[in-house]
Amino acid sequence: MQLSTDEPAGQSPGFPRWQSGRNPQHLIVTILGDFWLARPEFLPSSALIRLLEDLDVSVPSARASLRRLTRRGVTTSRKQGRRTYYRLADPVARDAVDVGSAIMAFGAERPWSGQWTLCMFSLPESRRETRNRVRMRLKMLGFAPVYDGVWASPLEQIESAASVLEELEVDDGSVFTSVEHQTAGRAGISSAWKLDELRENYDHFLREWSWVPEVLEGGLISPKDAFRVRTLMTDSYRRFLKLDPGLPNEVLPGAWPRARVRELFRSSYDGLAALAALRVRQVVGELSMELAGFVHTHTTANFEESDQCVRTCRNCVHFDEWANAGWDEEEPPVAALNE
Repeated sequence: MQLSTDEPAGQSPGFPRWQSGRNPQHLIVTILGDFWLARPEFLPSSALIRLLEDLDVSVPSARASLRRLTRRGVTTSRKQGRRTYYRLADPVARDAVDVGSAIMAFGAERPWSGQWTLCMFSLPESRRETRNRVRMRLKMLGFAPVYDGVWASPLEQIESAASVLEELEVDDGSVFTSVEHQTAGRAGISSAWKLDELRENYDHFLREWSWVPEVLEGGLISPKDAFRVRTLMTDSYRRFLKLDPGLPNEVLPGAWPRARVRELFRSSYDGLAALAALRVRQVVGELSMELAGFVHTHTTANFEESDQCVRTCRNCVHFDEWANAGWDEEEPPVAALNE
């Protein structure tokens, strides 16, 4: 394990240097989705800012990011006296469960039928803007351009692609599935994706985080550093949902690193859970011991259960019950549903 001897202020000696440039808004959503999943109570802004400081986010940047998230409707806020409190907005909190499930399930090996979903369309130059919108929407679904006007996905996405063409009023287009017949000397459909670039992203993840299991095994990590590592690692890993379209192993180059990255993330995420949650409880507990009692986290296996994860978690309040958790102007924003 290569360790840095020149550490930023506040970082444990001997730990690899943390990368800067993280998006504070993403980090806030990660914190709330990881340690405050399915809780209707509001957390004090000062607690969130303190946790963001653990991640090397400045106080002005943290405050600005909290305000921006509220303006965007990602979080909702309440004020009591001079204090402001935040939590994820209701629809975003629900989505956080599905997103968490998708993150944890990402990279799992699944049988592949060999069928590609192909979307073909043609638009005149006078509809250039619509053409660009179609391309953008298909790219968001994980499609890539094989030829001009021919986009492919390894997943079964007939309905999704057809919806794009219908919504954008593309009459000259079709969606269908097909099996690829490889021809010697010709690039396959998988070459439509920048696999060299994707491999480098995977290799970078391994270089950045491969030291974590060793530190965990040796019991050499503090609650604060466990929180830092787990949150930043999750923020890095979730990006593969956009970078990797889920190409099956059958069409990938040999020694593809996705499985190793998945195993590293899952073992680290689960192994860091207890210490990371302890750090969040410490910070929240300085302001409210009652709120600190609701801090919790989940394992990768829990998250994969999606909605069932919330229903069976004793620390979660299912979204169907959130309507009963009101805001009492006379009391602190703590548990309206505390049993």
